[in-house]
Amino acid sequence: MYHAELSDIVVGGELKKRQHLSFKRMQEEQYQPKNFFKDITYDWPGDHEGRVLLALVMTAQATHREPEYLERIMEEFPDRLNCEGFLGKLFCKDCIDEQQISGHSWLLRGLVELYRWKKSEQALQMIKDIVNNLFLKTKGFYQNYPIEKNDRQNGGAAAGNLTGQVKNGWALSTDVGCAFIALDGVTAAYELLKVPDLKELIQEMIERFRQMDFNGLYMQTHATLTAQRGILRYYSIIKDENLLKYVQKAFREYTQTAITAHFANHNWFGRPEWTEPCAIIDSFIVAVQLWEYTKVPDYLELAHKIYFNAMGHAQRPNGGFGCDNCPGANGLFLYPMKDIYEAFWCCTMRGADRISLAANYIYWIEKNTLYTAFYHDSTVTLRFHDGTVTLKQKTDYPISGKVRFEVLDTNCVEPKTVKLFLPACEQRNDVVLMIGEQKTPVLFESGFVIFETYFRKGDIMEFSFPLGLYKTVFRDEFCMQEYEQIFHGPLLLGISGEEEIGSPEMTDLEHTVDACYRLADSEKTLEPINKITFLPAEDALQSKLQVLFLRG
Repeated sequence: MYHAELSDIVVGGELKKRQHLSFKRMQEEQYQPKNFFKDITYDWPGDHEGRVLLALVMTAQATHREPEYLERIMEEFPDRLNCEGFLGKLFCKDCIDEQQISGHSWLLRGLVELYRWKKSEQALQMIKDIVNNLFLKTKGFYQNYPIEKNDRQNGGAAAGNLTGQVKNGWALSTDVGCAFIALDGVTAAYELLKVPDLKELIQEMIERFRQMDFNGLYMQTHATLTAQRGILRYYSIIKDENLLKYVQKAFREYTQTAITAHFANHNWFGRPEWTEPCAIIDSFIVAVQLWEYTKVPDYLELAHKIYFNAMGHAQRPNGGFGCDNCPGANGLFLYPMKDIYEAFWCCTMRGADRISLAANYIYWIEKNTLYTAFYHDSTVTLRFHDGTVTLKQKTDYPISGKVRFEVLDTNCVEPKTVKLFLPACEQRNDVVLMIGEQKTPVLFESGFVIFETYFRKGDIMEFSFPLGLYKTVFRDEFCMQEYEQIFHGPLLLGISGEEEIGSPEMTDLEHTVDACYRLADSEKTLEPINKITFLPAEDALQSKLQVLFLRG
């Protein structure tokens, strides 16, 4: 199974607005050539450069706009690299800097995506130099990466730092486990280069990572989730089912012990101090990929909630991404952290990258089957073995469960199985599919509505399903407390203000507009938390929403 390419997709609606906000932010002074390269003394060599490069490449493809400064940045790279072709100090086997290793994983990812997009020979040579002169030199050292609780110091701010400890040849970071972020970069490089020594390194890294106790070590959730993404990429190459089972287990530990009420993350396992959009993005990707490989619909349900809530609330009005508190472990309210309102040094770039990827995840093809996993206004060219179909989607999901597809063009001759994601829905009798004027019978399987059709130019398909108000129970394992949450479809709802209120009765909520509900005999309104992106900047900074309600 594979997803449609960004080059074949043009999105509209809210996703387009979010993508263009990210693209605009990535063209601003903070990320222009004069600020792109960090000083040689920077604690995270390659990290800023790699994340910005990756964001520029991905947002350009998603918005179909050329980034203004990418060429100049690539022209400057040769003068910034050390004599072995990477950033920062040369490799030292007695003091391997895990922050340098982590940072260069992002640089590898940016270069790999640039090569795939532009077939840049410069990018390819840089990938080979970083692999040969930095990463392959760590082979044999990962098996001794410090994983005992007494080996690590807890602490650190939103941007981690080296602790001053050197253990087993590793210079350690407060972002515990960040050396395993490299699983993302090296697996991307291996997918491209197929270097046998790199495969051996990946297997050594995975073996050591699997020995780590996330909660016992207070590991950084971003590091663990990025590593899981790397393991899933490696799984897609070698098809070892044990790797898939391990990631399912590791991801379950994350969702059970380190997730907030709005589907974001605790920055460290066991330390719910703030969220980090980098990890939110990772969790979104892991959830989608686990659905891709297992077809378990719960993963896709979770991915929708991560996208619309955690990612939605984390994007600021300027297009950047910032950190929030941890509702549940930190009380009933959700609000931006004032001092890390925008994490411009890392999360803004990761958010730009993955808001772009959200378009990739709408449409999937498996032989003669089309999966629509997300609903966004979009036009896509779908490439089957017997031809192409150009499809236009129009929807106001998640405000309602109405989706309209129009076949703009096709030269396919064989019938196609179409699978449309159906968010958890008890009232299946209210699920309706119309092709033209004809109501079409459907099957239900693994979270999807299924039917077979011949695509013909001009065909209209209209899909509708119930989507409304409901409550769920959220149990926070950190504080061992149960709360109620209120949703409209996948949208988490909150009430603005400082005053805590009890859980309203469903009969006391009157729907007004766009998934908003007014409390009876009150001026208070429940509204989707992701509206923060489209508020005036000062209002977004001061936003505070009650998203949890004490039961009873």
